[in-house]
Amino acid sequence: MIRFSSRGILAFVFAAGLVMGSDIAAYAQAKPLTLAPYRALYDLTNLSLSKRSGIRSISGLMSVGFAGAACEGYTSNSRVVLQINRRNGRKIVSDLKSTSWEGGEGLSFRFNTKQLLNGRVSEDISGRAKLTGGNKEGAGALLKPKTSKFVIPKTAIFPTEYTLKVIEAAKAGKSFFKTLIFDGTEKDKTVSAVAFISKRLPAGTLKPPFKLKAEAKLAKLESWSVEVSYFSLDQKTGDQTPSYRANLLLYENGVVTDMRMIYDDFTLKGKLRVLEINNAPDC
Repeated sequence: MIRFSSRGILAFVFAAGLVMGSDIAAYAQAKPLTLAPYRALYDLTNLSLSKRSGIRSISGLMSVGFAGAACEGYTSNSRVVLQINRRNGRKIVSDLKSTSWEGGEGLSFRFNTKQLLNGRVSEDISGRAKLTGGNKEGAGALLKPKTSKFVIPKTAIFPTEYTLKVIEAAKAGKSFFKTLIFDGTEKDKTVSAVAFISKRLPAGTLKPPFKLKAEAKLAKLESWSVEVSYFSLDQKTGDQTPSYRANLLLYENGVVTDMRMIYDDFTLKGKLRVLEINNAPDC
């Protein structure tokens, strides 16, 4: 079954792990981070395709929406629609929708992911999860496709908390970040992620004339190139092959512009077409 995960695009959920040093804590105390509510639309095209993929071309659109604040929780919505043209002449339309809500304290999470292939539902997942915020494992429950309970490792955190932590790491000058992530895109599975943060772009790097009106707001912010590699926790020790990688340009308000999604057999590029940045709620 063809499945295109939206993890690595919607959320930057990194566990505290290697970078939660006193320098990050000091920055967070001095200047709390605020993520901007925004809506973005990206054109998706294939940059590379291997022969073994059996794919001739891939194209489509991805929409991303983020809203909320610490006082009311955060909502994320995404939709990825792709047309896959195979070498045998067959065409496949994949429509992947994901929604989630995360409590402002970073301890509660609800999620739903549905994928349609050529108009038929191939997967429909929903569930909820809670973390203790202490030295205990978290707990989750799948509601679809069938009910079940699962355990979340005590060092894992949720997507919005991830976004905040990776920006804190970048601002603290860190270049390496390792974490456990639970975001619901792999049913009851927690995954490991390794991030490399590089090429800091100071505020003012983006110059007019701007293609999009919202870019004027981004021009006042610093940004970083971030590459995240995702690993299954089921992998054997020493197996260093990621499930996939994501290259992104991340701004300090949480907005992502340039992106590449790198899988074993193909690479997709996301080009920003529409961007709206709104003010955060007044809590």
